[in-house]
Amino acid sequence: MAARRNLRELDPGEVVRAAYTKDALASLGARFGFDALANEHVKQLRAMAYAYAYAQCMEGEGEYLKREQAKYSRLSDTTNKFLRDLQTFDSEHLALELFWTARRMGEPMPQVVVPDLPPGLPPRGEPYHYELLRMLRLLGEAARTHAEALKSRGGRPKNLGLKTLTHRAADFWIEVLERRFSIDHRRGAGLTEAFAFVKALVAPLDDVTDAQIITAMRSEIRQRKEWDVPTAPRKKLP
Repeated sequence: MAARRNLRELDPGEVVRAAYTKDALASLGARFGFDALANEHVKQLRAMAYAYAYAQCMEGEGEYLKREQAKYSRLSDTTNKFLRDLQTFDSEHLALELFWTARRMGEPMPQVVVPDLPPGLPPRGEPYHYELLRMLRLLGEAARTHAEALKSRGGRPKNLGLKTLTHRAADFWIEVLERRFSIDHRRGAGLTEAFAFVKALVAPLDDVTDAQIITAMRSEIRQRKEWDVPTAPRKKLP
């Protein structure tokens, strides 16, 4: 692992460029059996590193974190208030207005399946209305969750960077590489391919212990179970 560095004094972009070189990514891909130099993969992997380095820059910046927490709390409150206000409108009429406005402006229809739409009825404004409400609910919950993550709970400072990197690594491991994100509870080091992947991502960035990685992975797996988010790739339909 890299010697402990004070990432708060470094530019996150420079940290990423120095740690995740093409050679380093090629080695990572060879080790875990995927093309780490594919453009989309490079973007995702470097975004993980940037999120880690940026979070570490903010470590100890209490006032900044308080402002960010307040900002995301306001966004959550504002979004939820807007959702409540929308419920005062006639949903059918509002959906129709969205439909005609979208046609006038040349906007494509959302590619969503609207639940509870009567069989045989061609969708008009319903997809726009449904997608609007769905995305607002997602935004409100995302802002609330991020505000909670930024909230100080006292005690030892938590490694928000490791938490963020682990979350993104889990998404990549499951959705892109189509592998199970797990740790081995029977072994002290939690040695699995997923653990080795997270460790390999963190190693060029900072000196993080195996125990810290295991804690972050346990938290990610627990949260996915609570939110009913898969820890393994979904079975594809034949």
